[in-house]
Amino acid sequence: MYSVTQRGYFCIDRHSNREATIAVLRFISWIPVCYRATQWKNMLKLLLLSCSLYGLFTTPPYRITGRLVDHQYNPVGYFIIETYASNKEREPLALLGRDTVRNSNGEFKIQVVKKGSYLLRIAVPDYTDYSLFTTVQDSSYSFPEIHLQPTK
Repeated sequence: MYSVTQRGYFCIDRHSNREATIAVLRFISWIPVCYRATQWKNMLKLLLLSCSLYGLFTTPPYRITGRLVDHQYNPVGYFIIETYASNKEREPLALLGRDTVRNSNGEFKIQVVKKGSYLLRIAVPDYTDYSLFTTVQDSSYSFPEIHLQPTK
């Protein structure tokens, strides 16, 4: 993937695995293609430091949690949740995800990428469908216990 020239430079060999070479060059495009052999360690340290700092400044996903129980306060073990981006009028704008939840405690955890308004539609066999609206502002939002009513 690289070779040492007569002047002591490391050069990326463009004839070996071209796709991998292009991917590496795009990832580290701010670093020159050729390196002095003595500067290789410093450049690698700089790259590792910048990757570490990137992890510190990226925002973690936001989490929406809750628990479903039936009319007798038993946890619901199987249900489907659809997550929609929403507006202030509680209208679904775009489907973000559809999750099938199997949890013996009736608990669900949904991760969303950014702050904003969300509409959750919950479907449980033999129970009425349920819609929840929330505006996520903190890193997590937890719904109070949700009581479902049977359709019969």
